[in-house]
Amino acid sequence: QERQGYFVMSIINPTANNETFYDIPATSKQDSEHHGMGLTNIRNVVETYDGQIQVHCENHVFELSIALKL
Repeated sequence: QERQGYFVMSIINPTANNETFYDIPATSKQDSEHHGMGLTNIRNVVETYDGQIQVHCENHVFELSIALKL
């Protein structure tokens, strides 16, 4: 959605992970060399365009929010 000159997107998904975290965690997959790059890539793009990113996971719910200036 558009809010005050920003494109804002939130993605909320259930997760088996019950840890609480407020930043991008390391991958939990054994083959970490080939996994765990997606959220880091998203953060790099958002920061390149002076946007904001928030990651939050709690009570089996993962939420990613980004805001990019239009």
